[in-house]
Amino acid sequence: MRRPMQSPRERGTRSHRKTSRLGAALAFVAAAAMSLPATAGAQAIGEPDVTGDQLIFIYDARQNRNAFLSVANPSNGTIFVDVAFYDATVALLTRQTIELSSAANLVIDATSFGGGAANGTAGLVVMTPVVAADNLQPVVPPTPLTGVFTLANLQLASGIGQNPFARLAVDGSGNPAAPGTAVDGSSVSYELFNPTVLVVPTYFDPSTLGPPENDGNRILLAAFDDQYGVPFGISARTDNAQASFFNNAGVLLTTAGVQINGVLLTDLQAVAGGTNLDGASGKVFFDVNAGDGNIFGLFGQSVGTFAAGQVMPAVAAVPEGTNQGPVIDCPGGTATISANITSSQVWPSSCTILLNGTIFVDDGAVLTIQAGTTVMGMRNPTNPPPSALVFRRGSQINANGTASSPIVFTSDQPEGARAPGDWAGLALNGSAPVNCPGGECEAEGLVDTPFGGNNSADSSGTVRYVRVEFAGRELAPDNELNVFTMNGIGSGTTIEYVQAHMGLDDAHEWFGGTVNARYLVGTGAADDIFDWQIGYTGAAQYLYGAFYGGNMDAEGSRNFEGDNNEDGFDFEPRSNPKFCNATLIGSKGQGGGDVPNECVFIRRGTLLKLGNSIVTQCNTTCFEMRDEATADQACDAQGDPTGETVIQDSIFFDCGADGQNYAQNHSSTAAAPCQSTDLFADWQANNGLTTNDPGLPAECDEFGCTPIPTGDVSSDFNCSSLDPFLQNTNYVGAFAPGASGWANPPWVSYATN
Repeated sequence: MRRPMQSPRERGTRSHRKTSRLGAALAFVAAAAMSLPATAGAQAIGEPDVTGDQLIFIYDARQNRNAFLSVANPSNGTIFVDVAFYDATVALLTRQTIELSSAANLVIDATSFGGGAANGTAGLVVMTPVVAADNLQPVVPPTPLTGVFTLANLQLASGIGQNPFARLAVDGSGNPAAPGTAVDGSSVSYELFNPTVLVVPTYFDPSTLGPPENDGNRILLAAFDDQYGVPFGISARTDNAQASFFNNAGVLLTTAGVQINGVLLTDLQAVAGGTNLDGASGKVFFDVNAGDGNIFGLFGQSVGTFAAGQVMPAVAAVPEGTNQGPVIDCPGGTATISANITSSQVWPSSCTILLNGTIFVDDGAVLTIQAGTTVMGMRNPTNPPPSALVFRRGSQINANGTASSPIVFTSDQPEGARAPGDWAGLALNGSAPVNCPGGECEAEGLVDTPFGGNNSADSSGTVRYVRVEFAGRELAPDNELNVFTMNGIGSGTTIEYVQAHMGLDDAHEWFGGTVNARYLVGTGAADDIFDWQIGYTGAAQYLYGAFYGGNMDAEGSRNFEGDNNEDGFDFEPRSNPKFCNATLIGSKGQGGGDVPNECVFIRRGTLLKLGNSIVTQCNTTCFEMRDEATADQACDAQGDPTGETVIQDSIFFDCGADGQNYAQNHSSTAAAPCQSTDLFADWQANNGLTTNDPGLPAECDEFGCTPIPTGDVSSDFNCSSLDPFLQNTNYVGAFAPGASGWANPPWVSYATN
């Protein structure tokens, strides 16, 4: 809920911004964002306002274009404003501090500002009040600033006048900060532009539009992080969005993944790919998630010499129901699925779904599962076992649960009688790169289910606030179905807030692909918690993995188990995952948990980059590396670390029988240039790896805790240095100290039967 209006620092009434035309019509538009729960130190807001303590503008100074930016000081005194131009990669082009006297107004020509540094480019302009010309500490101005910008398309002789994206500086409670207060990103932060879904209100058949360079169905999506300091800055963030295209009859035409790296300038037809945007008009929904960053969008159209602009407002969710295929029949509140899904359909939350055998979702079909739906795999199906839900390459899942209404995949057995392996699990197959010979693999445990390809940005859909439990099935040695399997899925896929729980095999496993993920929980797996192989190169952040001693493989289990390819240790693309903010807890001290248990285990030529993480309580060791091919990547011939495999600014604590077996060598690396203990020593000396007690709660000695640390887990390591998808945090582990955590019921469960 928004705070009440306050005076004298009262925001203007929130409303749609009015535009003014120059020449024939409009060329571009500005956009808005929708409120999400506030993150630490900032507050997510709805549509940006017309006035604010900081203003962000769009500029376009490419060929035949120009932008004019106006900022006004409504206060009674002189203020200083830092003006910073960033290009489409969010690289700083130029900045200057300007002085604005009382009631003054300044107009900036984007093509000439800073000696023309921005001429020929497009991007963002950030205007931040600061203390003085020689002191660029961001500060709350006496009165919120006002502004307007005009984007001119000289070729069309048209343009649009638009208010900038304005936001307040607020304290930790979300209240406006007092004038003169320093905006430090801790006690006082700028609000976040934080949408869930952005909408293109209308589009026209591409054949009727002017070319994209004249703004025909042109879109701009901007994703950035705030960088607090002196001066204030922004940095590019990488976010994945899924675009859903509906025609004017409300029929879903296609879905497509798009990756935003800073500022994305493209057009709707390019996003849709080869799909014909059938019909004269429709809507496009961009399903995004800014996390603790910022996302907004713009949209423009032109038909001949007429150009029109549209605001991209934010909505709560992509529409469900008939727009995404028919809602299935559910007599008596239960529907049994016994046949493959060949066309798009919707599983409603009012219906309990029973999977009778292995159900495939075929190429081209989109399966929408509404928030709050329960899907049960039958332990004893009448169709050939095991029960599973498998998405073939080219299909998509749209499973958008919420924290309070998660989507739960579970066993059909009564609560208290459920067991690991009751059914086989959830599997997605995509077209992203893998390192099997020929660039294509066959899915383990499944017949005629290929995956992999050359589309790194492939989208297999959205899996958000989903729990998959009591699944996993070993069909034969080294041939198994995991609780949640990701086979060659691409970065256009959204994976967030997913728990894989009480499985008979691995919890989460990546077989190649480029998908990124956030907020993953892996608990109670019999084998490994987070497992990767055959060329996985994505990134994941905020991972919690813990074992349950009552369900562990006697041969051994690992929190992280990483391989390149068992058939070719040097196959390309080489597995190279990037992880940040993980908390990995072994089974040490648990009843039944006295089995071989390495926390971080890498072999067969894989790389690994891990930062800001807690690794603790594993029976055997915190870290083990096997195979010369793995060591050859981690170190050069002289034994010096290459940085290709690195553990950075993390904590190893209480591993092994004596609590100090932080790294363990293996005979397979005896002739290699370095071994596990060599790497550990170097990371400890040079990369901020410590053996300090993170202060996890005592209940974490048993299964089912939320491991909020109480020790010193501060860190100044920037996770984004490992991969742009990763967010920068100032703490080690999956959970921020002093917070309630993000892995809470009802979407998370630690029930063991």
